[in-house]
Amino acid sequence: MHLLHHLFEIKAFRRPNAIKLRRKERRLQRAVETEFEKQKNHILKELKKILLKKARTSPAVLIKYREHFRKSDESTADNIFDGMEDLNNALEGEIIDQSGETITFGAKYRIEKMKLAKYGISFDLNHPLAIKYLQETRPLILSSLPETTKRLIKPILVNAISTGASYNETAKLIAENYALSTERATMIAVNEIGSAYEVGNMCPMWDINQIEGFESIKHWQTVNDDRVTEECMANQEEGWLNVEEPFASGDLTAPRVSNPKCRCTVLYEVKTVKD
Repeated sequence: MHLLHHLFEIKAFRRPNAIKLRRKERRLQRAVETEFEKQKNHILKELKKILLKKARTSPAVLIKYREHFRKSDESTADNIFDGMEDLNNALEGEIIDQSGETITFGAKYRIEKMKLAKYGISFDLNHPLAIKYLQETRPLILSSLPETTKRLIKPILVNAISTGASYNETAKLIAENYALSTERATMIAVNEIGSAYEVGNMCPMWDINQIEGFESIKHWQTVNDDRVTEECMANQEEGWLNVEEPFASGDLTAPRVSNPKCRCTVLYEVKTVKD
């Protein structure tokens, strides 16, 4: 947990308006943790029904019951996740809402910082880049459920169902091994707020690029420490690119899509294009 907080502090303080971004991050983290807790309680509630039913059977029936679940425990474990769709939708909706607010926050900062209003640049969430970002599944990769949950918890459930483990034992194992924890909620919040803010910064620079006689350029900036990945360093070493060009990693802006712990940011400039 300390590492994640340290990661966020480094990333946030590299950006202007860091205090406001941290507030957004904490608000999103609380929302994510709440939905994760609901999902965990739902899983344990459904598991308890199965295990209590098993406990009420006679020893002879229990033997047959266990034999049955040796053949069908996978599908039975899947049934425990039924009904999680509403919880999952609530989580995704919260992340999308927070992302939209942060994109707007980042775009307005960039417009003010670089005095882009004099070029007639403004912003709202109807911007094509913002729409694309919010409609794609990438912002939700870290919270993808219930498949992520199944992959992490299913072995515990399958074992409990097939061996007749007690509810308390299984609940303890889930509590100890549940990956959708405070640490994961923190990672989602850090990544999502950072990503949305960077997208917001990028949007008005694309608009400047459409004005005749001007060109927006960008530069990938790492933290320049020993934890920077080779991919991020390669992006930085490319130097300045046109804002519409992808970096070496294939990303249009930081943080890298494939690295949820990416701490990088992107710098921008506007230059005059001479005929």
